[in-house]
Amino acid sequence: MNKKTKNMQYCYTILCEDIRLEVNNKLSLMGVFKDLIYLKKMPLSLPTLTFYQTFTNVYGKYELKFELLSPKGELLAEVEAKVKDTDGLRLSGIPIKFNSATFDSEGLYQFKSSVKKGDHFKEIANYRFEVICDQSKF
Repeated sequence: MNKKTKNMQYCYTILCEDIRLEVNNKLSLMGVFKDLIYLKKMPLSLPTLTFYQTFTNVYGKYELKFELLSPKGELLAEVEAKVKDTDGLRLSGIPIKFNSATFDSEGLYQFKSSVKKGDHFKEIANYRFEVICDQSKF
């Protein structure tokens, strides 16, 4: 199979408060979470919530959609982005930033990633993280 006929593939997701591009072209990830967010009270809004997703086999151009869903499956936020050609061997990293992410309830939240195929989007990744209200952690 020719490498260039492979589909773009999801690799991993990192959840953090913010990502900054430094002068030397390095990324700095601030406040990295380990699939679990502890909050002091609810509801609570974080100033920013950022996901860093990586993909490989990125040949050509792709339209992507990223959705943040509540534990009940309600759409909380949505972002669309376009990525284009890398050499297909490197990882293509995409920072997805949501401003003022509000958490109203505890539970398992989802961050879904979809790629446009024809006239619709097809899910390629579903990252889940838990939100817990626990004052003893502060």
